[in-house]
Amino acid sequence: MTSPASTDNHSDRLERGLGWILGSLSVVWLLGWLPQYLTWPWWIDLDTYAWLAQAWSAGTVPYRDVRVFNFPGQIYLFLGLGWGFGWGHTASIYALDCALLLSLIFLILSWSRNRLGSRLSGWFATVSLLAYYLNQPYHLVAQRDWQAALFAAAALLIIQRGHGRPGALLASAAVMAVAFTIRPHVVLLLPPIGLALWLEAPARSSVRPPHPIKPFLIWSIGFGASVFVAFLPLIVFGLIDDLINAIRTVSYGTRYAGLARPGLLQSLLLQNGLDPSLMSWRSTREILRTLDLGKLGLLFILNGVWLARTRNQPLRILAGPWVLALGIAFLYEPVHPIRHAYLAHPLRVFWTLNLAVFVAAIRSLPVQPQSARRWSLGLLALVMALLPGWPRFWSPARSTEAWKDLAKNELPARVPLGAQTYFAPGDTRSPYRWEEYRQTINYLRTKTSQSTLVANLLRNFPFPAINGPAGRISPLTAEGAVPYLYTINPEIEPEFAKALTNAPPGTVVVWDPEQPSFTPFLELPTIRQVMSQQYRQEQRFGVIEIWRKR
Repeated sequence: MTSPASTDNHSDRLERGLGWILGSLSVVWLLGWLPQYLTWPWWIDLDTYAWLAQAWSAGTVPYRDVRVFNFPGQIYLFLGLGWGFGWGHTASIYALDCALLLSLIFLILSWSRNRLGSRLSGWFATVSLLAYYLNQPYHLVAQRDWQAALFAAAALLIIQRGHGRPGALLASAAVMAVAFTIRPHVVLLLPPIGLALWLEAPARSSVRPPHPIKPFLIWSIGFGASVFVAFLPLIVFGLIDDLINAIRTVSYGTRYAGLARPGLLQSLLLQNGLDPSLMSWRSTREILRTLDLGKLGLLFILNGVWLARTRNQPLRILAGPWVLALGIAFLYEPVHPIRHAYLAHPLRVFWTLNLAVFVAAIRSLPVQPQSARRWSLGLLALVMALLPGWPRFWSPARSTEAWKDLAKNELPARVPLGAQTYFAPGDTRSPYRWEEYRQTINYLRTKTSQSTLVANLLRNFPFPAINGPAGRISPLTAEGAVPYLYTINPEIEPEFAKALTNAPPGTVVVWDPEQPSFTPFLELPTIRQVMSQQYRQEQRFGVIEIWRKR
């Protein structure tokens, strides 16, 4: 007859074995992805906040001198990176992004060990998180909604990891304030924070207080103070009114507000991989084949049902905020005024934490000794079936090659894996080839000085990043420049033309005048007149032309 002690030892060995497998898999994935990830190009969003930060450090103030309608979180990040590592180092933001990802993983493992009794649930969540993020192309990495979601998840983890102690509450509040500074949309995730504060308060006492106000006060004061500190630079420069006016401009009477987007129900269906247009004429089999509920809604339902039926009070206290957070995360993208792919990041981040809760719930079930091995293998198979598969951007060969490019701070000779489908010929919409873009960046880095103003007027997808990678400030007066004209307000083209007219001699414009644009909003007739009168072509790389002011 098997003793309880030997059963426990056998179960511990199985869990350690599973943990070792998942931990080794995570390390292998990171080693084959991280080095070459640091060499990826920047999406236009990163490019914008990099040159805005550089411009601010040189005296051109965002929100007042440049139209900016987003919160300043990523501008602060690029200010720190620019001051610490210099402008034009594309690897810096990706290195910071990796540091944030690894920090969250370590926090998840610590939380899992401390509150779930084992790191196994944390390892499952880690593999899920990596399987998701290592599949993201370059326009979805290091995005604001990704980093804000990491900070918001960390804020909830810190509360539970610290058992609601005052120090943990203040740390959580500060972390959530960082998330808010990057992306204000995270206020949607305040209810799970409040639920965690309420549930963790009685855990420090054998008697449940009737109104656990103290944790709420500590957290709220810490959050308010941290947000005030974060916005203090804007207050000091008198930019709060400019930020509010910019947000109003985007919200009312602009092309951005008028862009078509699906309704709430359609957005929820699309978010789960289901195209509503198929429902009217496709067969049920085809509809179900496109559905992603196995990775999203199904886990929410399973955790919700388990939460309603379980009598495991400690685990119930822990799981409640995460199930609520996942339910709210389903609404994160649909309530946004325009549909962006990166708005799915919070949903996936909180899904991975719910996976940890799901594994902990399965582990809490009674298991007979003779079926422990089958149970462990079944759990591993079940969770692996929920993952998106082997990361498509994992490449040990590319990661080995990347070290030489990183040492020289050069873009790689071959188009990076995450950008292959966004440059010609991978993307039929794009006229830009990787080698031509690479030559353009190298030319700007070597043939212009850091004081040279460089305007990016490339008018086609993927709107290649120019200013940030080159370490040059733009004379244009709106964040994103060309994408601002397309998505928000094409009527400010004369303002751009005036900026190019008033720019000092030697100012450079990178554009594609002979290449037709995909929209009449970007024909730029006023700018073309200024260019023909005051600028001349200096260099050309494929369809990308470099003009300099006479």
